[in-house]
Amino acid sequence: IYVDDDDQTIYIADYDNHRIVEWIHGAEYGQVVAGGNEKEIKVIN
Repeated sequence: IYVDDDDQTIYIADYDNHRIVEWIHGAEYGQVVAGGNEKEIKVIN
């Protein structure tokens, strides 16, 4: 996990799915920025 304090974005290394997911502060969806096959990820509550 990496947190960019300047724009409050979180980057998560999803090891099992071989991808990096970017979560922008306040966003409902995360976005795959490297690897994986899906374009966006939705939070399941």
